[in-house]
Amino acid sequence: MKSQTEGKKNVILLVFDTLRPDYLSCYGASSVESQNMDEVASTGVQFDAAFAAGPGTPISHGGIFTGQYPSRSGVTGQYIDLPEEYQTLPEWFNERGYKSLGIAGPSKIASDFGYDRGFDRYFEPYYDIGYQDRKPTKDYFKNLVSDIDIFRDGMRTAFRGEIKNTKFKFDYIKDWVRSNNEPFFVFANLLEAHAPYHPPRGYRRAFDPEFSEPSIFLAEYFLDHVGHHSDPDVRLDRIDHVQTGDGIGKYLADPSYLNEAELEVLSRWYSASIKYLDDMFGQFLEFYKSELADDTILVVTADHGEQLGEHGLIAHSHYLYDETLQVPLLMTGPDIDEAPDGLASLVDLYPTLANQAGIEVPEFTDGRKLFQHGGRDHVFFEHGERRIREFRESAHGKYLSDDQLSRFAAGRKAIRTDSYKLVIDSQNNTSLYDVTGSIETEIQAQGVEEDLAGQIEDTLSGEFGRWPEGDPESYSLDEEVIGSLEDLGYV
Repeated sequence: MKSQTEGKKNVILLVFDTLRPDYLSCYGASSVESQNMDEVASTGVQFDAAFAAGPGTPISHGGIFTGQYPSRSGVTGQYIDLPEEYQTLPEWFNERGYKSLGIAGPSKIASDFGYDRGFDRYFEPYYDIGYQDRKPTKDYFKNLVSDIDIFRDGMRTAFRGEIKNTKFKFDYIKDWVRSNNEPFFVFANLLEAHAPYHPPRGYRRAFDPEFSEPSIFLAEYFLDHVGHHSDPDVRLDRIDHVQTGDGIGKYLADPSYLNEAELEVLSRWYSASIKYLDDMFGQFLEFYKSELADDTILVVTADHGEQLGEHGLIAHSHYLYDETLQVPLLMTGPDIDEAPDGLASLVDLYPTLANQAGIEVPEFTDGRKLFQHGGRDHVFFEHGERRIREFRESAHGKYLSDDQLSRFAAGRKAIRTDSYKLVIDSQNNTSLYDVTGSIETEIQAQGVEEDLAGQIEDTLSGEFGRWPEGDPESYSLDEEVIGSLEDLGYV
């Protein structure tokens, strides 16, 4: 058990990038038996209706790190710096006596954009390992022979294909925590549930028995061999391609790019990635229970979800549907024993964690202390406008028609209650949805629409903000960051 000062509690905030709650058994799903996340839910609390502030990694993390809605923080898209006028979540803890560790996931939350502020150590795999997906750099080979942990991660990758550093990141947290004797704040983003859905050997076959892959990852790498599928309706090259930026763009332009059988395989591979993530989390959870549970708050959430063919969409970052916005939110630790009723927003994490840790709570956030004031009646979402010219040249926009480009590029604001969601876009379109069914359905209800529109106007900025696109090189990003964006299908 870690020593404490003035009754402060430690905090570990794990963001499982792109994880949908409806794929976890603790949320009633049959797709994945997520026994370790289930254990956190059963021994701690589970928020059944938690939502991100926006549909993409930077927008959502901007909300987590500032506790503010996107149009207030200014983080309405990608390649946007965190605002400097307010302390970020790690800065708030760090300046109140906490040692702090951050581990980045995608390079969209790189130190280039200020996400390292407040951390004593901000580990960025694209810089500190020099290896992203299947693109090792010269620095990677240097690190491979000089760092035993990177060497072990490299050997796992060579044989099993553990290419997203999932186990490495969990082990890194354990080693750092064990070396620290002060109150600590830890944030980590883990990419295992993010496309490409490529867990180690055996996981995909367990969820998709008709699929087979080379037994050693190096064979797949050097032979550029995706594998085999016994279903004649399944084109593995299409499934592989749709997990890249170019393939996502083709699907967004024409959803018939994948047939129903291929969408089912994609969903199974997504489930397989989640199962591997849960297995690795289980090893970390044993460490937490044996060494940290008495004085450490553990939070498991996601920055956003994923479209898997619903509404004719794939991946994320587009529109404001629940498949992209609803996230799991689980907490366990001292003095956390009952989930408040109502909805929750990830902007609530900032004041809630400060309050639960026993430190001063900031007044500048848009969030609320969930365990003190209870859940919300409504939550808000936003994303900025894309410039048509930039978006047309991007991986996701290059195949869209002019009409599609116009619709996809619109900025959006929304409010959601238990029953309704109202979406207003920058082209003066308004859509009201019934969200009580399995798929939200557009409806007409003038009185409801007027009331919800008024709440958007009262709470969110009237500006939609921008969502920069274009060539990442124009933002003066290092080659490792650009490579990371390519690996994750963004460019």
